[in-house]
Amino acid sequence: MRISPERIKELQKLLKEQTGRDYTDEEAQQAGLAIMQFTLAKEKRKKELDTPKVIDLSKLSATEQKMVELYKDFNQDGTPFSLHVHNPKAPSQYFDLRFADYDKLRLLRYILGDFTTLRVFDQPYEKVNWEVPFYYQGKQCTVMHQKFGFKLILESGLNKKETTKLHDNIVKRLEKGLDLAQEIVREAATKALDQGNIIISNKLRDSRNMYEFFRDQAQTEQTNDGDGICLDDIRKSKKSVEAIVEEMQRLSSAQDKSGYLEQAAYLAYFGMIEHICVLFLPFSKSSHVKDPHAFIRRLAWHQKFKEVLPIADKDFKKLYDYLRELSEHRRNATAHGHFDKLNTNFSFYFKPAKHRIPMSVYDDKVVARWQDMAINFKELDKLLVLLASSPKTKNAYKYIATEFDISFDPASVKQYKSLLGMSDEELDDFIRHESNVRDAHANMDFGMYD
Repeated sequence: MRISPERIKELQKLLKEQTGRDYTDEEAQQAGLAIMQFTLAKEKRKKELDTPKVIDLSKLSATEQKMVELYKDFNQDGTPFSLHVHNPKAPSQYFDLRFADYDKLRLLRYILGDFTTLRVFDQPYEKVNWEVPFYYQGKQCTVMHQKFGFKLILESGLNKKETTKLHDNIVKRLEKGLDLAQEIVREAATKALDQGNIIISNKLRDSRNMYEFFRDQAQTEQTNDGDGICLDDIRKSKKSVEAIVEEMQRLSSAQDKSGYLEQAAYLAYFGMIEHICVLFLPFSKSSHVKDPHAFIRRLAWHQKFKEVLPIADKDFKKLYDYLRELSEHRRNATAHGHFDKLNTNFSFYFKPAKHRIPMSVYDDKVVARWQDMAINFKELDKLLVLLASSPKTKNAYKYIATEFDISFDPASVKQYKSLLGMSDEELDDFIRHESNVRDAHANMDFGMYD
């Protein structure tokens, strides 16, 4: 939408009178559109305020009735306007609301919108998610959520004592409301869980970074642990006995560290694989799509793997078999204090070798426990490469690699499955648009992608 050149000239003249500065055509264009947006929002607000909002107490629980009682003195009689609109002659007083966790403060919209007769105005301006203007004790106030947090705004003209008292009374009521709301939110969350309408936070980057950190540190320590060191070289080094002992202790310490870090890498890796399987669930044909909580809670990592990844594919099957054996004989023992009902690590004296040999038994299958860290890590990394390259998984993996959270509501699941048939170019365009939309909403630039 563009304002005509004739109107722009009139607007430039008016702006000059009001501000004392000259506006370019484009600046006047933007100012004019902002004024129009504000005027339309104001008219819409007036119309909404003219329609009485009624709360039927008979349909509310005891907790919900307490909420209504808590805010009965908040009202919008007299059509309060937004205190966020700057008035240089009488600037409003802004206060950050930081008395609770940020996500808990998000419930302010819920308690003010559902348990008061107040109207909530969503996205009234850029950078403002919602605001609620109201009167309390005859004073005009506004609670809002804007880009940089939650704010309480009080009208100008109050002295310090009045401001402090009004501020403290409102905050006390908001705190009490948030505490009461938690019981109701728990009930709603339980219902969402039972219906499978949950959102899983995408922690793929963190999980992968953790695995790669321990993997790289383990390999670095292994290069410092003295493998293959020659005793003749030590004897010829002309170092003192004390220096040689110190060097051997250092090498032994590095070997210990390498072993600890290797085990940490295995634990981090299988945690990452389990997380990937959960993120892959809505892209799959698994019946657990409708009950993701059961999938997460009841299935072991290898069961999740078989359910959401193409285990019939020979490359995936080969890696699955390798990972299964590695988890049974290397990962599980560490995770369960080196023993569990299926796993026992032990050694036995093998006379032909004249030494003890480390072994492991898992579910009656006995295997040797060799130090094969480099081989293991190479195989572990192959799965990540395969997920990103296989035609059967690459689209799903590319999507979850963007770190978008995964929703399990029917509409989202349907959309995820549609991504599987997209070409590389189509998927890149989709992800780019989705990223732009999410960035715009995170910045509260609501008009950019409606």
